[in-house]
Amino acid sequence: MCYLTTCVCCFDQSTLHLPSTRTCVLVTFCPYLSYCNVVWASTYPSRLDALYKVQKKILRIITFSKYQQESRQLFVSLQLLNIYELNSYQIGLFMYSYTKGSLPSAFSNYFSLNNSIHKHYTRSSEKFHMKFTRTNYGRFSIKYKGPMIWNTLPDVLKNIKSLQMFKKELKTFVLNQNIDY
Repeated sequence: MCYLTTCVCCFDQSTLHLPSTRTCVLVTFCPYLSYCNVVWASTYPSRLDALYKVQKKILRIITFSKYQQESRQLFVSLQLLNIYELNSYQIGLFMYSYTKGSLPSAFSNYFSLNNSIHKHYTRSSEKFHMKFTRTNYGRFSIKYKGPMIWNTLPDVLKNIKSLQMFKKELKTFVLNQNIDY
């Protein structure tokens, strides 16, 4: 994080003239936010607040926006996910890979459907079973958050066959959720 805040200070609006410079700035910062996001960003929102503020600062710099500019509009206009949305997006991709059987064999029995837990039909029998967790540590794990996020996705999105199409539609879905962070 120190690297990110140091680099943000190096950029100001006078140095950003070309649209390609904006792309370079995004290429510089986005990999740091997305690398292993499923693991490290599944935590209390207050622990991600500093990264979220840096992310908003970067957006304001590359869009030449004022400090008071509403950041949500900037994320949507640039089609970028904030740190919290990025976590939901990557967990959604993980669950998609799980349902398609493209994860390593270590994950083959990681999740179970409700209809494998009990045999009677319910409205949620085709959804993933969410195991009871007593602690927040358990609620932040992929075993809990994965089914929680996957079960909230619409069936149309879950049934997409192509990974590329799923990524595109999932990103649009997550961007349009309008959750206030």
